[in-house]
Amino acid sequence: QKAVGRIPDCTVLDIGSGTGILSMMAKRCGAKVVYACEMCETMATLSRDVLAANGMRDDVTVLHSLSTDLSVPRDIPQRASLVISETVDAGLLGELIVPTLRHAWRELLLLPRQPVTPT
Repeated sequence: QKAVGRIPDCTVLDIGSGTGILSMMAKRCGAKVVYACEMCETMATLSRDVLAANGMRDDVTVLHSLSTDLSVPRDIPQRASLVISETVDAGLLGELIVPTLRHAWRELLLLPRQPVTPT
């Protein structure tokens, strides 16, 4: 909530969005635009259903893709001002979080770069 509130016209990219819970929270905290990126087609479909059931179908754009395959402006029109993710497994390596966040940092996040705030 604090991170979204600090950034005017905040655009959020939720990497590994799963059911879309963090995406919905970002929107409810005031994000102007929210993209939910999910590589699993079943989860992306479920996320759309969860968003619809919560009256947020038009508030979050669900992208069925690996985040490392996303590019600006092909997949999202502008770089995100904030990246959120809850993909960390026990060893930080199983879900390829390091290269995923490296790609997001270099290709999808707005400049100048904000400090990363763990949640």
